[in-house]
This record gives sequence, structure tokens and C-alpha cells, in this order.
Amino acid sequence: MKKIGFILLIFIGFNLILSSPLIFLGIFSAIYEHKEANSGEIREKKAEGYLNQVYDMLEREFNVVIDRNLYKVEYVPMQGNNFYVPQTYVMGKNEGFIVYKSNYLYSNNPEMEKVLITENDASFLTSNEKDYYKELRLSLFLAILDRLGFREYVLNNLLYDESKGNKFPEIEKIFGSYKKGKIYRSIYWWYNDPIDYLGELEYEDKKGNKSQKTQGYNGFLFYNKILNIQTVDEENDFLKNYGEKLRGYFNKKRKFEEIDWYEFMKYNNLKPRITFIFENATEDDLKKLEKLIKPYYNEKEISIILESNS
Repeated sequence: MKKIGFILLIFIGFNLILSSPLIFLGIFSAIYEHKEANSGEIREKKAEGYLNQVYDMLEREFNVVIDRNLYKVEYVPMQGNNFYVPQTYVMGKNEGFIVYKSNYLYSNNPEMEKVLITENDASFLTSNEKDYYKELRLSLFLAILDRLGFREYVLNNLLYDESKGNKFPEIEKIFGSYKKGKIYRSIYWWYNDPIDYLGELEYEDKKGNKSQKTQGYNGFLFYNKILNIQTVDEENDFLKNYGEKLRGYFNKKRKFEEIDWYEFMKYNNLKPRITFIFENATEDDLKKLEKLIKPYYNEKEISIILESNS
């Protein structure tokens, strides 16, 4: 009898050992699912908080009021996002991606035209340290101006404004004659660097060399005056002075959605640069296309650049 009882105990113990990993996995799975659910809730609250902070910062620092109902901030899991990497959020329009009048105006990376906010940089939104975070706030402000307002105006309005010398429907017809591959608007970089978005601004020196402090960005914003910059200090001074001029445009309170973007462009000496990629195009193809489209846009106010992916 004792022997039977001993065998029974061994049998029960053995089954407990076999089932314990399953029990452990079940508990772990429940904890993980609960954590993920809570993380989702936390991220939603953080996203809403960031939108409110941006709203407050724009009005407090720049006299600009946005309609919060038209925009949203959402969590975006960037590659390598773990506890060593800051949580990343992007601000964009509530309805999602911008709808353009022409298929040629859609970029190869539409996600990259939103505004990036990372947790380790977000403290500047609410800090009382005005001078210390001045450049960070200005940088984010310029990102919002460009990517949530000015860029859409240029692509959906200015390009079609015949009173300003632009006839993009005629350019569309010319693009339509190209049969070697797809055509799309190019974006070169990932989001904006919230620390140095102002560094994306391109400018030209007296020798015709084009430069920007932060290399590798999309180059949509171009300063439409020739500069004589020789040193890094001179470049920093130019960007600082440009930032002050930008602030000057908002010396009175403005509603973001009612900004006169053409007036904004002229005041800030901006010349938007739009780059189109032609798949499989040769140098001769691009030269022919450039010549054909030249009569249909105002070169003094807009640059249209044609490039090949090959």
C-alpha cells in the first residue's frame, strides 16, 4: 500500500513538473497582455498630452493658435524601440495623409513628412527655461509650419496658381509622356530632427554652392537670397537671425489654419524646392523633360528638380 502511495506521489509530482512550464507561460502571457494593454492606454494619454503641450507652446511662444480637432499625435514604434530607445510620437493631420491634386505629388515616404516628438526631448514643450530651450521650440515650430501647412499650400495651390506663373496641369501632361518607370516626389530623410530642424534650411553662396547645416535632409525649404557664409560661426549667426525674422512674422496672434502662406513665403525669403524622381531615366531624358516643363512654372519662386533613381 505504501508502495502504491509512493508511486502515486511520484506520478503527481512528475505531472506537476511537466505542467509547470505551461502554467508559467500562461501567467507570463497574461501579464504581458495586461502590460501591453496598459502601455497602449499610457501611450494614448501621452499622445493627447503632447498635443495639448504643443498647442500651449505655440500660443505662448509664437502667438499661433491651432485647431486641436484637426491634428493628432500618435505613437510610432521606430526600429530598435525598446527601453534603451526614447518613445517616439508623430504629429500629423487628423484625417491622415494629405490628399494631393496630382498622383505625381505623393512622396516615396509620406510618413516622413510628419513632425517627430521624442520623449527625451519633449521637456522643452513645458519648461519655464525660455532662453535655454529657445532653439528647440523654434525648430519644432518651423517643422509644424512646413509640414502641416506651408508644404500643402505649395503643392496643392501655388503650383496651380496661373496668376503667379504656374501651370502644373501642363507639367502633368509632360510627365505623363514618360513611359520608362514611375514618377514620384522625393523625400530624403526620416522625419525631422527636433533638435535642429532649422538646419534643414538650404541656402546658396556667391559661388553657387548650396549648403545646409544638417546634411541629408529633404531640402524643401530654400532661402531665396545669396549669402556670403565662410565659417561655422557665420552659419550659426545666419540661422539665429533667420529664426528671429521668422518670429517677427508672428508678432501678432494668428490662427494657424488662416495663415496666408504666400505672404509667409515672401516675408521669410523662402523658395520651395520640389524634387521628382524618374525611375530608369537617363541624363538626356531629364534634360529633355526639364526643357519641356520650364515654361510652366515660375522659377523665381519655385524650384523643380528632376532626378533619376539609377
